[in-house]
Amino acid sequence: MSEPSLSIILPVYNEEKVIAKVIADLYEQVVQVYDGKAEIIVAEDGSTDNTKQVLADVHKKIPFVLVSGVERKGYNKANKDALALAKSDLVFLSDAGGGHDPQDFFRMLPYLKNYDVVSGIKKQRKDPWQRIVMSKVYNAYISVLFLHRFRDIDAGFKIYKRKVLDAVLPECTLFKECISTEILLRTVTKGFKIKEIPVTHLEREILAQRTFSFKKLPKLVGGIFVDVLKLRFKV
Repeated sequence: MSEPSLSIILPVYNEEKVIAKVIADLYEQVVQVYDGKAEIIVAEDGSTDNTKQVLADVHKKIPFVLVSGVERKGYNKANKDALALAKSDLVFLSDAGGGHDPQDFFRMLPYLKNYDVVSGIKKQRKDPWQRIVMSKVYNAYISVLFLHRFRDIDAGFKIYKRKVLDAVLPECTLFKECISTEILLRTVTKGFKIKEIPVTHLEREILAQRTFSFKKLPKLVGGIFVDVLKLRFKV
């Protein structure tokens, strides 16, 4: 018996340097190996660099569904819309920046026999120390509030069962940032089971396009912490 159908979601914004390799790796190491119907959906979010042309060139060699925007929606809406596009039994969200090993998908897959979402924990994380510290504080804060231990709640490497996204995505309208956090928190409050497992984290050759400036960081972090608190008292 073949595996459930699979959609791999790649939300993309200004990734001209790495996106060709990311798509090729996912196609060769996951799609062509997976024992079931599998597809890649690239949701391009109004990039201002050469990403659109790179995607057009890759599309001539590798089959994938391309959804491209003229204007940028923003990270939250782009991710939410991309996840809603997939109609397969399983939805695999992968960061488009080349920070993950596609083969870890097959380490995560067996856990779906007992869990509804499997989420990666970055092993030997390659991010700057400030980001690592902030992530630890953020995850600890959420774990205390929701009485559920999270170690890397906003990781961009997750497998969802379709039924989870159908149940929670329409309700995910509160958070201005970190949509993955809102999805997982609503998932756990609805009684779905989540499993976090360690996955490889690769050092990016190109500096992430979505790096936040230190000037904006206090306001950003404050807003995220307030959104988490609001959700805790809402659900």
